[in-house]
Amino acid sequence: MNAAARQLVTATLTAAAALDPTLTADRQAAALDALEGKTIAGIVNPAPMPRILSTEQTAELLHISKDSVRYYARRGHFRRVYTGEGKSKKAIGYSEQSVRAYLEKITGDRPQPAESKVA
Repeated sequence: MNAAARQLVTATLTAAAALDPTLTADRQAAALDALEGKTIAGIVNPAPMPRILSTEQTAELLHISKDSVRYYARRGHFRRVYTGEGKSKKAIGYSEQSVRAYLEKITGDRPQPAESKVA
C-alpha cells in the first residue's frame, strides 16, 4: 500500500473511531495491517465463506428432484442459507457442508465424484 492510500485509510479509520468508541487505536492499527496483508499475532483469520449450492446443484448431488430437495430442507435434513433479514429475507441456496453431511449419513460413506457423461 502506498503512502497516499495508507494516509486515506488512516483518516477513514480515525473518522470511524470518532463515531464508534469501541474502535481503539490498537484495533485501527490491526485493521490497517490486515489491509496491507500483514500477519498479526493473536488475530485469527476468519474461516472461508461456506459454499452455497443451488437447488439444481443439490438435486444433482443427491440424485433427487428439486421438489424433493425443498421437501428435505423443510424437514431439516440440511440447512438453507438466507440473505437479508425480516421482510427482505430470501433463501439463496443450501449449505454444501450440510448437504454433504446428509449424504454421508444416508449412504454411510463419503460421496464419490460424479462420473463423466462424455462418450
